Amino acid sequence: MAARRRRPPRRRPRRARDRTVHLGSVQGGRPRLGRDRPADLWDFQANVDGAKVEWEGFRPLLQRKDEALDKQIEEAFTKLQSLLDKHREGEGFVTYDKLSDEDVKQLADAVNALSEPLSKMSGAILS
Repeated sequence: MAARRRRPPRRRPRRARDRTVHLGSVQGGRPRLGRDRPADLWDFQANVDGAKVEWEGFRPLLQRKDEALDKQIEEAFTKLQSLLDKHREGEGFVTYDKLSDEDVKQLADAVNALSEPLSKMSGAILS
């Protein structure tokens, strides 16, 4: 009997993957933002800024198509930014080792709360 060939895993469309990658540095709190592999909060801030620029570019369309989703994304960005701002030190951020487990969990939860509505943005605009 011949061996069956395995199908490659199905991937999400590129645009949806890109939004998750922008925020991926703390996705779920592990493993990218874990004690074993610290994330630089400067890089994390840059990822948040990049995702925000993308959202702002599509925002006029999104507001016309789904104002509630736009508001949800705005609130999630505001909450995530306020959590990041708590860890500022001078012109930068504290080092990762100064974050408590609760800080990491809060950041991860905020990223998850933002990723979910961002993943719906393309569908809302195209509907």
